[in-house]
Amino acid sequence: MAFGGSALGRLADGRVCFVRGAAPGETVRVRMIRDKRSYVEAELLEILAASDQRIVPECPLAFRCPGCSYAHLSYAAELAAKGRQFRYFMTRGGLADPACLAAPFASPCRNGMRNRLKLTLSRGGRGEVIAGYRGWDNVSLIPVERCRLAVDAINAALEEFRAGYRGRAAAACWRWSALSGIKKFDSDGGGDDGIMYEELGDSGVFEVPCRSFFQTNLAVAGELIRRWLGLVAAESPGRLLELYCGVGVFGIAAARFDPELEVEGVELDPAAIAAARRNAGRHGVEKRCRFLVSDAGEFLRRRRSRSGSVPLVLLDPPRGGAAPELIAGLLQLAPATIAYISCAPDTLRRDLERLAAGGYRVVETGLLDMFPCTAHFESFTVLRKLR
Repeated sequence: MAFGGSALGRLADGRVCFVRGAAPGETVRVRMIRDKRSYVEAELLEILAASDQRIVPECPLAFRCPGCSYAHLSYAAELAAKGRQFRYFMTRGGLADPACLAAPFASPCRNGMRNRLKLTLSRGGRGEVIAGYRGWDNVSLIPVERCRLAVDAINAALEEFRAGYRGRAAAACWRWSALSGIKKFDSDGGGDDGIMYEELGDSGVFEVPCRSFFQTNLAVAGELIRRWLGLVAAESPGRLLELYCGVGVFGIAAARFDPELEVEGVELDPAAIAAARRNAGRHGVEKRCRFLVSDAGEFLRRRRSRSGSVPLVLLDPPRGGAAPELIAGLLQLAPATIAYISCAPDTLRRDLERLAAGGYRVVETGLLDMFPCTAHFESFTVLRKLR
């Protein structure tokens, strides 16, 4: 299985062929849909010899919807495939020693774990609302009556929504938490703009604005926090800088864990920063946690003129990774240790190569399957500066 969720095979002429819906070890009949110079993309027509890893997908949209690339494979096969992909990204060219890779962390649930669902909206010929995902062509709309990845409460709300929606928004998003229930908001600004309350096990309760980022799979988020606090315990850094801090979960959890730790968090979303400040107060660490609204790269550029070292930096960027100017700012800041949380191994590798060129090496890394059934996964990587 290639990164992105297609099975990788070869045509009779030796060219690589990517086939969605196929599985390792299978012989399949396909129809070519894109013929590139060095590879081919093909549509699965018939399975001539099936893999023992193949299962019957639980979702009827499995081969039409681009979301669940692994629904036709057992979860053990999916996790093994993702583990091989991550190992390739991290060890190719000697970027990381294979010995520093932890075993993949499995999601406790493969279905019914997502606390957030976003669907595109359209109108049918009789004026009925159609809510769904964009197809492989990024144009066609696949109606979704129920998404197996979402929690039951979101699917129940989706059913009620289709029956009574009268708006004109292009998209709608549902969020759920055990403490706050369901909230919905639209792309045109309609719906709920309130606060969600999320409970993260021993880390406690955090408030999250409806439109701000928060992890979608809380069981795996709990493992991320556990690994992060393990690093904080090992480093005892005294000071911490958290870039892309969101509502402050990781910094506040660290400040609660280490009563001597001072935290500085940076995030571009003003609503998230306001929530982070309130979260710090709720957890009794507001005197040691400072949260600022700023672009992370611009913050580092301004910070170069300030005195004082930061031994530990936590980096948790969106899927596009860190901008070159942010990496340059990190190299100038030169913290002893950098922790990098990533949801995209391709941009993670790019950023790690830049950090390696600046004198850092990977000492610990591992994937966490935040997004089972899909082609995506989270990872937690620790780098240390070479002396």
